[in-house]
Amino acid sequence: MRKSKVPPPPVPGEMWIELYRTAVEFQRLAPWRWMDDSHIFGLNDRHGVRLASVIGNLGEVLGLAVYLGSAGINYLMRLLRREILPEDPDITWMQNSVLLDFVRRGSLRAEDRELQREISFQPAPGSPRRFPQFYSYRPGYAPWFLDAGEAQMMVDTLRRAICFAGLVRNEPGAFAFKGQQKIPFFPAGEDQPENLAAFTWHQVIPEPPRVDPPVAWAKGRLAGLCGLPQRRQCIWEVDAFSSPMIIDEPPRPYYAKVGLAADAQDGRIYGYHAGELHDTLADTAALTLEKCLADHGFRPGTIRVGSRSMAMALASLCTSLRIKVVECARLPAILEARASLEAFDAEQG
Repeated sequence: MRKSKVPPPPVPGEMWIELYRTAVEFQRLAPWRWMDDSHIFGLNDRHGVRLASVIGNLGEVLGLAVYLGSAGINYLMRLLRREILPEDPDITWMQNSVLLDFVRRGSLRAEDRELQREISFQPAPGSPRRFPQFYSYRPGYAPWFLDAGEAQMMVDTLRRAICFAGLVRNEPGAFAFKGQQKIPFFPAGEDQPENLAAFTWHQVIPEPPRVDPPVAWAKGRLAGLCGLPQRRQCIWEVDAFSSPMIIDEPPRPYYAKVGLAADAQDGRIYGYHAGELHDTLADTAALTLEKCLADHGFRPGTIRVGSRSMAMALASLCTSLRIKVVECARLPAILEARASLEAFDAEQG
């Protein structure tokens, strides 16, 4: 994570000490030795509903992932059902979760090294030595530091994870896999149940992906655009996406939304628009279309968009502009331009 100008959220030192102590206890247990990503458990308490999964069975990333609320749980269930894939370029800004990752000292963020010095933290023994590092993920935002509520939630969740991992180890035959949609939840009011039989299995069904609402503009805003000449044979690709470019603004850095418009036949870029934090992707695409129409002085006969949800969100607007909207599985010109933008951002560090 790049150094940010935005300071981490304030968390009391005593809470950090408690969190790191609990993380080391979890690390010493090393439940990834006998658990894999099918061993998911659920919680519903003062911190809300969430699912947790031990990670590290493959020996690459060691830790605990906690998926928060309906957005986080929906993300995990869709991942398990392979409706979204780990290599999906949009996966980072879809998550609502907190991750504990045990990393080598050289991989710690500067802020984490400073914090661990302040509280005189000592990691668990081992070679190589690994240090706890926590990430907060929220949809649309860059990975960030925990706030006080997330820190306390992780203390409570790690304690339950330690309990759950011990039960799975002691009762290897009791954890019967019941399908990707059924998850064992801790019994209400019990932090340390005596056996896995005390857990209640709940069916968890992923919700359909959220759809942006239709873009609606006042007639006055459309008047000038409707009067532009139309090139009916001209086809544009129009889309919007969250990019790796990070906007370093309070309360926490977020990913920039970028809209692009390109010629579907020769691939040239007509223009782009950078959306605001609270703009939807459909808003960003519509503003991109508006800007390019005004800049180039004509309306295409057709625009191609990359998803049904985008087509639905832009349908009313494009009907008013007398532009046909077509959903396409691939937008080659947009994909090429997006790849160039992401490569440039990676070079800038």
